[in-house]
Amino acid sequence: MGNFKLDRVVGFLFSGIAALLTDILIFEMLIWSEQSLLNTVSARVISIVCAMFVGWRCHRRFTFKLQSRPNWKEFAAYCSVAWIAILINFLLFLLILKFANSFNSSLAIVLSSLVAMCVSYLGMRFGVFRKQLAQETEQ
Repeated sequence: MGNFKLDRVVGFLFSGIAALLTDILIFEMLIWSEQSLLNTVSARVISIVCAMFVGWRCHRRFTFKLQSRPNWKEFAAYCSVAWIAILINFLLFLLILKFANSFNSSLAIVLSSLVAMCVSYLGMRFGVFRKQLAQETEQ
């Protein structure tokens, strides 16, 4: 495991938890009042976008420790990786339930989420932040 970095694992977990908490808090704030102008779907879309932004910034800082300036192109690439991971998570969940009838649905969520986490990390490491990591390693 010569290239294994525990601080990246910790940063990845911290960033994921920060994004999750952002998602929950923004969503709850948007639907908290009975007079809220947003329905739950609209509130969730807004909370997901906010969570993606927080996740992107946290992964830059805590997972990959990048010093370069962030940009919107990078954020778009990050969102693409995130949506791909979400799609894989959902489709794998459905496949597990379809082909393993007696499989526990909670365990299917855990397994599909673990695969999605790996896809997310690899997409960020070798896609979204690849150039910045290579440039900062050279310096």
